[in-house]
Amino acid sequence: MALIIIQMPGGDTEAVDPTQLLWFRPAFDWEIANTTAIRIGGQRLYSIEKMDKISDRFKQAGQKLGTFTAPAGDIKPVVNARNVLEIEKAKPAINHPGARAVLKFSFREGLAVRETPEDARVILDDALKA
Repeated sequence: MALIIIQMPGGDTEAVDPTQLLWFRPAFDWEIANTTAIRIGGQRLYSIEKMDKISDRFKQAGQKLGTFTAPAGDIKPVVNARNVLEIEKAKPAINHPGARAVLKFSFREGLAVRETPEDARVILDDALKA
């Protein structure tokens, strides 16, 4: 398995196992503005690289990616379809009010999305077929 090199702020690099990718999205300004947030297993990294470059690199490493819609705003998180274990219906009291489904990567790790559970399943199935 080949590692992927991620360009970090300040000129550092990080070598990551592409199979451990959960998701990535544009970082919020309150995180590290103008970067891409990348969730690798239990770790969140920030890259100075653009979403399309990161997407291409993970696809070249054989990962199956699907694009979703965040519960609010125009953010489009990209998810590693192979690592989604379950899709749950969002719970208004727990998840973001705009969420309709939660993509579960583990018992504790999930990503709320605007798609319905049924629509989320279609996106993941399409990614896995690609």
